[in-house]
Amino acid sequence: MRHLLLKYIPLVLLFVLVVFLLISPNTEENIPTSADVRTDTSDTTTEPSETEPPTPKKRVALTFDDGPAYDSNSFQRLTYKLVDKLAEYDGAATFFLVGNRINSVTGEAIRYASEHGCEIGIHAYTHDYNFSACDYGIFTSELKDTEAAIEKYSGKEVTLFRPPYGAITDSRAVDSGYPIILWNLDSEDWRYKSRSNGTEAQKNIEIIADNILSKVEDGDIILMHEIYQNSYEAACIVIDTLSAQGYEFVTVSELLGEENLKIGKTYYNAPQNQIAD
Repeated sequence: MRHLLLKYIPLVLLFVLVVFLLISPNTEENIPTSADVRTDTSDTTTEPSETEPPTPKKRVALTFDDGPAYDSNSFQRLTYKLVDKLAEYDGAATFFLVGNRINSVTGEAIRYASEHGCEIGIHAYTHDYNFSACDYGIFTSELKDTEAAIEKYSGKEVTLFRPPYGAITDSRAVDSGYPIILWNLDSEDWRYKSRSNGTEAQKNIEIIADNILSKVEDGDIILMHEIYQNSYEAACIVIDTLSAQGYEFVTVSELLGEENLKIGKTYYNAPQNQIAD
């Protein structure tokens, strides 16, 4: 019997060893390798986000010729109304005036516009002459008389000149002593001033507004007239619409940059690479 047990002991031991190896945990799998060790090098610090710079506003210069409005008390108020409409959007315009329409009543409208940030320039004294062809003495007196009338009520030095019809010779442009301000976008409002009935008035107002809104671009100098009711109502549409599109309304000097304006040089608009900040 003892001999039989000795015979089977090696087999039993071998069996026990095999079973032990099968059921014991694989310690090698529990030892992390260098590949398993991960060093978290990510920076968990949250950097403050940079604020995006605001999109630059588009800018236009609304300009109004032939004022101050003078036909009646109603028309005379158009200057005030235009200034007030622009003020709703912190805007301003440039007015080119006719000197013989300036008096103690319309002069107060000039003062009002000037005090509210608008710019006042010379147009002519009578609007009776083409400055590229008229007598030289007439040309100079038209400028000087208008300048004196404007400065009496605006309290500011006149710095801009727009000749009637945009007509002037190069030599007279220099002799004027002013930068010459023309335009690149014409509302043609004088063609559509009639308002014999409500239907005609509304149609003409819409035409004037569309003449601007369908073509306007950043840096434009826009030509209108302050003495027509249709022009005023169209201007209100234009101001509301362009403001909603991100436009600002500035004076000519603000648009072009006062430091850039040169005597005798003619300006039509502000090219994109030259729009004043």
